[in-house]
Amino acid sequence: MEHAKLDQLSAILADVEAFRSRWQNVSSQSDRGFYRANCFAPKVSYGRHRGPAPRSSYPAAVLMAFLPTGELTCGKPQWSIPLTLRPTNMSDHAGQVSFPGGRCQQGETAQQAACREYTEELGCSSDSMELIGSMPSLYVYASHHQVVPVLSVGDELPDIRPNVHEVEKVLWLPFEQLMQLKPQARTIQRNAIQYEASGFWIEGHWVWGATAMMLEALKLRLERLA
Repeated sequence: MEHAKLDQLSAILADVEAFRSRWQNVSSQSDRGFYRANCFAPKVSYGRHRGPAPRSSYPAAVLMAFLPTGELTCGKPQWSIPLTLRPTNMSDHAGQVSFPGGRCQQGETAQQAACREYTEELGCSSDSMELIGSMPSLYVYASHHQVVPVLSVGDELPDIRPNVHEVEKVLWLPFEQLMQLKPQARTIQRNAIQYEASGFWIEGHWVWGATAMMLEALKLRLERLA
């Protein structure tokens, strides 16, 4: 993406009302087949982005949070999204990179669940976060969850204290890297099945699957804002 558009989007992120208004305007357009042509969709997708999720799937949500992690030379905020590296002993998505998030509790909305999980995993409050909106849900076959990505913006960098039982390390995806994402191919082995999956590297860790697909979808929607 051109630097001029990056600067324009960065300025929109800093103006919460403008960001929310533009996001809602773009979100009002058709979301049919939202993830179908996603360039990060694994070759073996089990049809998760081609039809409705099974009725037995669990509702879940993740928080895609833009946080100011510094300043650029021009004085504008340097935005980054916190991602979490899961411990290798977890039952779901062990050792993988994901957003803060999890299963919705009884009576919770996707936004409430995303904010609660963000607080539980990163050890910091989400009270100062401005909720912008959400994207269509994505069915994650491996854990049988239908996940809603929720977007938010923070006005300051919180004191993050990760829950060691759920987060091995917090990884930071800079806004510029998000907007320049390009898929790289890697061979994945799952029991007797071997297939090619697209992803990218961040701080020496491989990001793929649902997380990479949601980030690509976020990137494309932000491009439409510009």
